[in-house]
Amino acid sequence: MDNLRFCANNESTYNKFLMTDVDIEQPANTGTLKTEYCNAYFGDNGSYYLPVMIDFEKGKKFCFNVWAFFFGLLWQLYRKLYTMMLLFITIAIVESIIRKWAIQCWNLEGDSIKLINLIVILIYGTVYGYTGNYFLMRKAQKKIALILSNENDEIIILEKIRKAGSENRMGVTLVLAIIFGMCLLISIFNKAG
Repeated sequence: MDNLRFCANNESTYNKFLMTDVDIEQPANTGTLKTEYCNAYFGDNGSYYLPVMIDFEKGKKFCFNVWAFFFGLLWQLYRKLYTMMLLFITIAIVESIIRKWAIQCWNLEGDSIKLINLIVILIYGTVYGYTGNYFLMRKAQKKIALILSNENDEIIILEKIRKAGSENRMGVTLVLAIIFGMCLLISIFNKAG
């Protein structure tokens, strides 16, 4: 019951959302409400995320997500984990200020700075990789429980869950276009200067 603290006040929502009758060995299409909601929330990736959700609810909070490791903030944007994204951006800004100060204080140069930057990148990737699914599962639980507490019509519930869990492809495309545009402008200005 600790894993679903957010809906403990609404016992019927809790019982409707809880996955007590799904065995981890069963395929994703078990027909339970929980499986149906997870598949609706995670869309095409339901077969990957359903076992992750089952493990999450059994107490295994952290598992590695290779996409979160390699794509970090873009993966968070894609999965609509805006709070997590802002938290990591804030941490990165503070960390980079401290790192710059430390590099200046210790008069580090060249290969030392490259090594420190590589270590920092690997640490960020590892943290993203191990915490990504945790934040995603927490968000999924909260969104699904909120929808279940406000709706009774199964068709509307599934549609709202699909919409809540849909990926943010436009946001990622926009960010990548901005990055590409900035690189192009920098390249043009460097050639002109």
